[in-house]
Amino acid sequence: MKLLKKIFKINLFISSYIPLYIIIFIQNMKKLDLESIIKVYKLNSILWNILIFSSIISMISLIIFFNGNYTKKESFLEVKSINNDILDYFITYIIPLNTIDITKGTSILVNFMIFFVIGTYYIHSDLMYLNILLIFMGYNVFQDNYDNIIISKKDIDYLRTNEDIICKKIGNSRIYIVK
Repeated sequence: MKLLKKIFKINLFISSYIPLYIIIFIQNMKKLDLESIIKVYKLNSILWNILIFSSIISMISLIIFFNGNYTKKESFLEVKSINNDILDYFITYIIPLNTIDITKGTSILVNFMIFFVIGTYYIHSDLMYLNILLIFMGYNVFQDNYDNIIISKKDIDYLRTNEDIICKKIGNSRIYIVK
């Protein structure tokens, strides 16, 4: 079970960069047409295949996890929104956008190393909630007075006024997903 939680955390990290992969792809296009898509893909098909494959796997595992069993009951006190923290994390997109050259192996290696360092910190610090895709998928991110992180499509009033909220805890982290 511990391995599954670690895989979930890694997949959530990978999925947090899917918008960046798309932005970098578009940034390398000369025009918005099929010919440009094919040209950019051919510039480094191995890189794009790895990114596409890892993005699909991470999204599938997220969908499975978010649709899994919710059996824990919790109450959350003094809940506040922290959706803005996700936008602060978005700043990590700037380095790759300004530095990556998809035709140079050294550029890709340096950016991979940056992602590895960020990913290690992200996973070990339980920062999985810093994922712009959660916002795109309709989730909100909240924090309670015990610094628990609550990921939910429910609004803040629901979390503040209900007891025994059905949720799922991610491993031994302080992150809860409310159904």
